[in-house]
Amino acid sequence: MIRSKLRGKVFVLCALVLGLMAVAASSAQAEVGSNWRVNGSNITTLEPELKIKEIEELKTAPVGKHLVLLTKILGLLTHILCSAASLFGPTGTGAPKLQKEGKVSEGKVSFSGCATFLSGSTTASAPCLPKTAGVNDTIETNVAKGLLALVGGEGETKITSVSGGPLAVVESSEECAVGLKINIAGTLILKDCQKAIGTELVDHLVEMDNVNSTLTASGQVATIDGSILVALKGAHEGLKWSGIPG
Repeated sequence: MIRSKLRGKVFVLCALVLGLMAVAASSAQAEVGSNWRVNGSNITTLEPELKIKEIEELKTAPVGKHLVLLTKILGLLTHILCSAASLFGPTGTGAPKLQKEGKVSEGKVSFSGCATFLSGSTTASAPCLPKTAGVNDTIETNVAKGLLALVGGEGETKITSVSGGPLAVVESSEECAVGLKINIAGTLILKDCQKAIGTELVDHLVEMDNVNSTLTASGQVATIDGSILVALKGAHEGLKWSGIPG
């Protein structure tokens, strides 16, 4: 497999990571019976903020703390790696918040330490270096929405673009062999790696559900390898939380 050849680098998103992540919109349709809980109590008017605590070490190649987007564009195996990620509100400040009925307020993810690898090379492609607003090795998602729901019998979070457009656009240069822009689109479904979304924990380990997601990169099927720790911040820092799907 191509990943075994990339002994050093490659990427993701979360959501887009990650993204990232569980960023969702208050305008999303509620899933009947779904709710977030903090210290055993359902979320009401006090809405805890979310943060990405850290990206976890990959157990498979490429080893390291990063997320990796895997796809094939214009016949070229394309891997995009990012080593750090942060959550923000829709305007780039604040943070997404847990809300009633399994929602999270609108938000986006900013990735840094990003690089693109083509055709199994272990050397990053300089022309395909990701950038956002002229800032190198960064990727910023568009504002996303989501909802905690039952997916395949498990509580998972569905993430879609608020605008209906792509979840993110990976920009580089005109000399990039896979294009100046890579549109990341579709539905991203995030799951608890330990199937513990319904368990009260301070940190929840989250990854992409590559079976049920419909993520694409420039129209081609894409998957994300890697996981992130998600926790509460602000006044709720260090508190245990969970999600109860409808």
